[in-house]
Amino acid sequence: MTIYEKLIGAGLADQIDHHESDLYVFISSQSTKIIGDWLLENNYGKESFISAFTDQITGKRMFDIPFAYDPWWAEKCKRQNPHPAPKWATLYNADYIRTIEDEEKTRNYEVIFQIDGVRRYCFISADSIEEALGVFFQHHPDVTYNDVVDHCEA
Repeated sequence: MTIYEKLIGAGLADQIDHHESDLYVFISSQSTKIIGDWLLENNYGKESFISAFTDQITGKRMFDIPFAYDPWWAEKCKRQNPHPAPKWATLYNADYIRTIEDEEKTRNYEVIFQIDGVRRYCFISADSIEEALGVFFQHHPDVTYNDVVDHCEA
């Protein structure tokens, strides 16, 4: 679970702001505990990448968590639904829906790409790497082949 999801899940949506991909959250005992727990869960030390600043509008202190505002990344990567479709119905173009009968001839492929220094992973079921890349680029129109770090059978 991302730090953004943890903060939203704890009911702190009204305590969150952002600038592009950087997540800001007002410092409170609750936000401090959530962030501290998240750092421990993800094996980050005390000297982490999280800093603090004083909000110019409210005068209150806020955590600045770089690259952690999930909605910005969803828009950047054009991922309207970050959860994959079920295996029995993966839509890969307007004319064809893969069904359970097709499972025997499909393979799983991984496309690794990097946007603004952040590495992302995408898993695709397809008959070939060419088809997998076609599916990938259809669903990620803002990603170019130059952004792809690697692609292989998973």
